[in-house]
Amino acid sequence: MNLHATHIAAAAILTTVSPADANDEALYGAAVPEDAVFVRFLAEDPAKDLTAFGWTFETEPEQVAYSVVSASLLPEAPASRFSTVVVTTEGEGIVIPEPDRTSASKVHLLLLNATVNAVSLVADGGAIEVIRPTRFGAANIRAVNPIKAEFSVVQVPSQTVLGTFDVSMSRGEDLSFIVTNDGVELVPTSYGAVITD
Repeated sequence: MNLHATHIAAAAILTTVSPADANDEALYGAAVPEDAVFVRFLAEDPAKDLTAFGWTFETEPEQVAYSVVSASLLPEAPASRFSTVVVTTEGEGIVIPEPDRTSASKVHLLLLNATVNAVSLVADGGAIEVIRPTRFGAANIRAVNPIKAEFSVVQVPSQTVLGTFDVSMSRGEDLSFIVTNDGVELVPTSYGAVITD
């Protein structure tokens, strides 16, 4: 079964809503369901429709964005409100449940690991552990103040550097360091679609 994604910027106005609600929906797009879950894919071939939780998601090429969907529409309930699905070159989907964001006034750094080796996020050349070791198929999070800093993702316990990033962060941003067998990808949070049916 296919999810029909309604893009936030182009949602249709329902005739059953009040004029004020209709104006709001025309301005802001489809409302986020109260039981919303957020699912995004990091795939070798993002042009293909991708499956998770019993549904096929219509994804946009070159866009690692969360689809927003009511949990009631999914045949298989996700383990958490936020999930990233890393699709390997063999087509296997590794579902990584993410922790909830904790503060709108902070920057949230997430470390997601789709490799067999544990990894951690460090700063100051490894002197500061920002996010603790994260095992395969897991994610850890850290809320920090908006800063400019250099972060590295390292294997644990070898401390082999897998990737280094200069990051300038603004309040309310979420940044994900997604570790795969191909390397580390830094992905800012974005939302692509609200799924209504």
